[in-house]
Amino acid sequence: SIITAVNFIFFICKVLKIFFGNIFFYNLKIIPNSINLKLSVILIVKIHMSWIKENTWFLLFFIWSFPMGYYRSQFRKIIYQTDDWIINIKPFFIKEMKGLFGNVFPENSIYLKMRNFYRFYLLVYVGLFLAWYFL
Repeated sequence: SIITAVNFIFFICKVLKIFFGNIFFYNLKIIPNSINLKLSVILIVKIHMSWIKENTWFLLFFIWSFPMGYYRSQFRKIIYQTDDWIINIKPFFIKEMKGLFGNVFPENSIYLKMRNFYRFYLLVYVGLFLAWYFL
């Protein structure tokens, strides 16, 4: 069952290699010998760990920026008071900045909650950039 699981991992790696090329995967071969399979898995894990260490900042920025489109869309829909998807691609900017740094709708609790969350989200983003720059 361990060999079957390892073979499955190698199969997934081969499929990913087809799509992504040799960026992450180096000449993967399924070898029936269990000792070679274990050594191969250890080698792949070490290669991936070294790639992760070299690209830690890239991964942190990528992971943190992934949900930004959703949060910005929600914030813009509140600011411009619309549910239309087109608001996400329009280049409006001034009212959004006033809403982010000011208090456009003081009685609207949904706006206040989203604004404060979006401020926190962007503040962590700024913290990541500062840490990347100075470390």
